[in-house]
Amino acid sequence: MKRFIITALAAVVALSLNAQSTDKKSAKKDGPWIEVNGGVSISSLSRMKDHTGWHLAAMFETAANNKGVYVNTGIAYRFRGASAVEYSQREDINYHAMELPVNIGYRYRFNKKIAIFGELGPYLAYCFGGKTHVRRGDWYDQEYDTFSEQVPLNHFDCGMGIKVGAELFGRIPVSAGYMFGFRDMGSNLDYERNFTCLTVSVGYRFKL
Repeated sequence: MKRFIITALAAVVALSLNAQSTDKKSAKKDGPWIEVNGGVSISSLSRMKDHTGWHLAAMFETAANNKGVYVNTGIAYRFRGASAVEYSQREDINYHAMELPVNIGYRYRFNKKIAIFGELGPYLAYCFGGKTHVRRGDWYDQEYDTFSEQVPLNHFDCGMGIKVGAELFGRIPVSAGYMFGFRDMGSNLDYERNFTCLTVSVGYRFKL
């Protein structure tokens, strides 16, 4: 994961530096755009194993200048989770999250149909619902509501996200990203439970 973050950050920085040297005769500001995307989310909490879920998002994007720099924001739904196995006990957690990301990015266009991009920024999230399944050997098997007294998690999360990808046919973005939470989602636990998530997305963009 660290290598992915470093590589993605390097890509965003390189693209931003390239924007500084772009010819002033470049095209007019790009957009604004509405993007709808979805895909796979492989999420976890600290000291726990990954859970495969999914996400959907609707984003609004506007150009910051005529050199490829842009800002976007919107709302995303994500089905999150994590699992843990310790001795004879297994715990499987899943829950829902509504997220509000704000990103700054850079898009480099090779032509009208193909571009590459990178973006990063903070997010806020409200987490709710879901179920947690706890099993201990053959004698204990119970399901609880996530965020109940038996599953001490906090509802609110915040952190950073980073994404790199390519835009195909001038309309279809394909990307990979990584999110990492700053806030301990565990409540009254002896160790932190920070959210992490690897994402793969595909979407469609509408020009306004």
